[in-house]
Amino acid sequence: MTAADILWHDEGLYHARYEKTTSALIAIHQALERNRPLDGAEAEFLELYRRVAAADPDAFTTVWRDPTAYFWVRLAYEFVGNCLAPGPLSGLAESVSRAHGAIDATSALKLHLSDFKRFVLALGIVAGTDQIFSTPLEVDLPFAIPASRVVIAGDGKLLIDALTDRHLAVTRDGRKLRLPLTPTSIDSLTIRESPLAVADDYSVMLQPEAFNLPGVKEGEPLRGIPPSYQSEHVTLVSQALELIHRHCPATFEQFALIIRLIALKPSSLGDYSNISHSDLPGAFVVSVANDPYLMADFFIHEFHHNRFFFVEELGAFFAEEEDNLVMRNEYYSPFREDLRPVHGIFHGLYVYLAVWRFWYAVYRSDETAGLRRAAVSDQVLTASIQIAISVAQLRRSARFSTLGAQLFEAMAAEAAHLQELTRGLRFPPDLPSIRCGDDGVFSIRREEETGRPLTARRAILRHAEQYDRHHQCDDLEAIIGANFALD
Repeated sequence: MTAADILWHDEGLYHARYEKTTSALIAIHQALERNRPLDGAEAEFLELYRRVAAADPDAFTTVWRDPTAYFWVRLAYEFVGNCLAPGPLSGLAESVSRAHGAIDATSALKLHLSDFKRFVLALGIVAGTDQIFSTPLEVDLPFAIPASRVVIAGDGKLLIDALTDRHLAVTRDGRKLRLPLTPTSIDSLTIRESPLAVADDYSVMLQPEAFNLPGVKEGEPLRGIPPSYQSEHVTLVSQALELIHRHCPATFEQFALIIRLIALKPSSLGDYSNISHSDLPGAFVVSVANDPYLMADFFIHEFHHNRFFFVEELGAFFAEEEDNLVMRNEYYSPFREDLRPVHGIFHGLYVYLAVWRFWYAVYRSDETAGLRRAAVSDQVLTASIQIAISVAQLRRSARFSTLGAQLFEAMAAEAAHLQELTRGLRFPPDLPSIRCGDDGVFSIRREEETGRPLTARRAILRHAEQYDRHHQCDDLEAIIGANFALD
């Protein structure tokens, strides 16, 4: 298999990771049954595991491909290992332990194993079977039941005792309640269904509540979003997906294979704009820009971050371990306003190659006009130059593994090709830099000092002047010039 196949075409990556997740669950069960590190407190999990193992395979697959399943099993594997052979926990495991209120490795594992009930509950909904727990599942609200559209909204915590006859038996502030799995409001709790965005024969949930997980800081600002926010933007999301389907059909096909849910947020909310979490494969968060083309850009961007996480399962990208752990923020990135590790620039190169292909296809389609057409031209030119800068940065600074070198050279070759295509469009040197506000209104950016139109070329130079703090890009003028046709 070629590096290009690994980067863009291989769907076996997805199946291999899901199989790995299932194998990890089996290994967790075997280790707990053999070693009994909790002195009997693991008995409930072992019984629940037997239910899951005996379930309908299709129902299990549906549940186990939920993004939160990988998150749970990755941490369970670490917690079990830490109980059997104590050592330092990863940053994520430490964060989850603190969120659970664990005081040691044993309590962290016990609390995390109890959370396995959320997947047993999901299995009951998908398979249509009752599920009764010996001890309740305790969840923070709002709570999204995995692999389903069902969300329970409210404040504080909720104890879920059972699923019987399509109703949840719950305890709320000491009161026993029976909640249907249909939209309703009972005793300050609201049960609702996450909206679906649809394109072609694919549908995706808009479900920010799925990110309300212990230790996931990216989910914290999402709790303040009103439920109506997702449904208000269903049409926008569907339009963006249709654009991907029309202009990048191969990307759309793979997007539909793995992306299970999306969370939308206002751009002003939280300390990040768009994000994919490496331990939540098949999900991402995006800030809303009220333009379907920009939303399609965001979706392609975050999908390819997701895909690159799958690629990373094949092996380390870099020869030095600390580069694989995303530790050294020392390098100028044309995509960001802060210094980045080589790992981050490598991810940026990969996703912007895909983003460039989208904008190039839109440009060639001639379906846009006016300032939107100018914005498309700006996106094509700017992304091409940013990609070339990132290639130069990685050549200077990265020490790749064998796998990383193969992938990088394939991307570098593609970057050179797309620069040729960009030159062929013969953009003028004074092509304007275009801004799109959150309201979807396009405008030409202006020089702060003079008020004159800011060109795309000048915008890139200004970015480097401000953020290339170590003066790493002394070849920037040549890189920029290589994207314009020579008369």
